[in-house]
Amino acid sequence: ADGYYLRADGKPGSFAALLAAVEAGRLEGLQPVEFVAHDLLAPVAAKPAVKVELRNLTSRPLSGKLSAKLGALKLDAPAAVALAPREHKTVELRVTGGEADPVNAYALSLALDCGADGLALHDEVLRCNVIARRAIQVDGNLADWQGALPQTLAGDGTVSPNLQAKAWWPDQPFPTEAKKGLASVWLAYDDKGLYLAAKIADDTPHPGTLRMTTRDDDQFFYPETTYVRDAQTKELKPMTWPAGVRRYSYRGWPILPANAGDNLQIGFNALSDDDKPWYPAAPGTWKGFAGYWSTDYEYALNPVAEAYGGGTEIWRLRYPGMRDKHFYPRQPRGPNEGPAQGGAMAVRREAGLRLVECFLPWEEIPGVKACLDAGRTVKFSYRVNDDADVGCLELARSRSVSQQCNFAFKPDWVEHWANEVEFAFEQKE
Repeated sequence: ADGYYLRADGKPGSFAALLAAVEAGRLEGLQPVEFVAHDLLAPVAAKPAVKVELRNLTSRPLSGKLSAKLGALKLDAPAAVALAPREHKTVELRVTGGEADPVNAYALSLALDCGADGLALHDEVLRCNVIARRAIQVDGNLADWQGALPQTLAGDGTVSPNLQAKAWWPDQPFPTEAKKGLASVWLAYDDKGLYLAAKIADDTPHPGTLRMTTRDDDQFFYPETTYVRDAQTKELKPMTWPAGVRRYSYRGWPILPANAGDNLQIGFNALSDDDKPWYPAAPGTWKGFAGYWSTDYEYALNPVAEAYGGGTEIWRLRYPGMRDKHFYPRQPRGPNEGPAQGGAMAVRREAGLRLVECFLPWEEIPGVKACLDAGRTVKFSYRVNDDADVGCLELARSRSVSQQCNFAFKPDWVEHWANEVEFAFEQKE
């Protein structure tokens, strides 16, 4: 798409005339209404509502008949919608009946017929986003996740019908044709903290990465003495770094904690805009006009290679008060850096699957606990990384509540989507 600037000619009153002309202008050729659909925040049996935001993109009033479908569920939706020029309105589509889908995926289809002003359409897959209340044993065995609602993603954006039952059961394998680019994640909590489980199709096991806590940063730079082969004699001649000069030339790409082989990244958007390190938008613009800070707590769930002692490490990538960085070798250390305090993690492989469990105590994620205590939702996203390359496999990818935003996960230079998918906490009985 081409962009254009409109400007006045410098004469007195010309800028006011330009604003008046823009205000009175008529947009043509665009979908008249934008939709933003929010996930269900309770199981289907509770008959929750789907919140749908509608924004009139024109400078004239719109009205029309709204039709809505949500998989095989029955909906109670307003028959007609009226919008003032550029009005932003939220409507609720109440679930009145239907059976829960085992894969927890409901195809939403919206249509608003505005007559001569055009037809607005929207299609998206929604889910029931509920963090189950239960205690979990972090051992890599997912049997104790039965009944929790899955968050299943496929690299091509679709989940085949034959996957449904096996996506629902945490301890069952995926279909044999699923080699990579397919994952299910579950969330739970108790009085101690928050739990996460992941079942990932992965038939190319990666040995693991190094342990960031004990990483030797000097290993990524040329050593004090290197050797070059003489073109004529073919002999190796030593080349010694000058005394007193720090070795600063990389000998290879450094190992960073994010996107490190076969790992999982998780992030929580829990703090208010006032408590984030960046302004949500520049003056005169709106949130979402450019990239913005949407993740407050981010962790890399890393298996550690046997060559580095084995085991696992939960490494903080973002944390309130921590400097924004990618953890390149020799970057100055700042406050709140390091592994998650009191966390636990287990990784197990079987039959083409990578199984991950993780626990974070509330003391490690106090902002998330504050959401729970206040009865608020928390925004959560996850990213699956695979050494065989699965592309951008993130929970918020292509969701209407989100937008492409490189600052949602580390590293900043690859595709990410803003952490804007809401989750509710299952309440105590």
